[in-house]
Amino acid sequence: MAKIVLACWGSYGDLFPSLAIADALTALGHEAVIASCPFYVDLVRAQGHAFRPLRPDVRPDDRTILRRVMDPQRGSEVVVREIAVPQIREAYEDMLAAAHDADLIVSHPITFAAPLAAETLKKPWLATALAPLSFFSMTDYPVLPNALPGLRFRKMGPFAAGLVQRLARAIVSRWTRPVEAFRRELGLPPAGAPMFEGQWSPHGTLALFARVFGSPQ
Repeated sequence: MAKIVLACWGSYGDLFPSLAIADALTALGHEAVIASCPFYVDLVRAQGHAFRPLRPDVRPDDRTILRRVMDPQRGSEVVVREIAVPQIREAYEDMLAAAHDADLIVSHPITFAAPLAAETLKKPWLATALAPLSFFSMTDYPVLPNALPGLRFRKMGPFAAGLVQRLARAIVSRWTRPVEAFRRELGLPPAGAPMFEGQWSPHGTLALFARVFGSPQ
């Protein structure tokens, strides 16, 4: 029997894929532990799984936060730059406590502390992607929200995709610089931008979406 800690953070849509994996692992005789927002503790335990709190401590029923994170223009920046990144140290402490005796850690696209804890503890870990956008295919790249001109732009093919990706990297990488600084402080080797190549595990990645949304390339 293996003990697998599944780190996930955010909305119910972030939690439910991990719960489905936990159910499957339990059916196979393994111990699944969900590390997530304290708001979900009762739901996870009712499903029969162990729970460990993972900061930041946010509530998906907080309408003020919901309005900000669902904003089409700045929602992603609010989630990453204002909520997740500032508490990277606290999240790291939570992950160390949750996974110190784990056999495997499964991360989430913005649980930036999960890979750090896995490397510190010398544990194998798997990455996850909840949508094709995380992979950002050069041959079938997505149209970003509120970017209808991109419907024409994407017809330019891989060249245009490369430009879009470089622009996205330039913007998003500024949000996650404190994560890279904390990695250096911990004495861990460079791994790349946390929301780009740095989010992928050398041990593998789980694509947690249906093939109708995106097929393997």
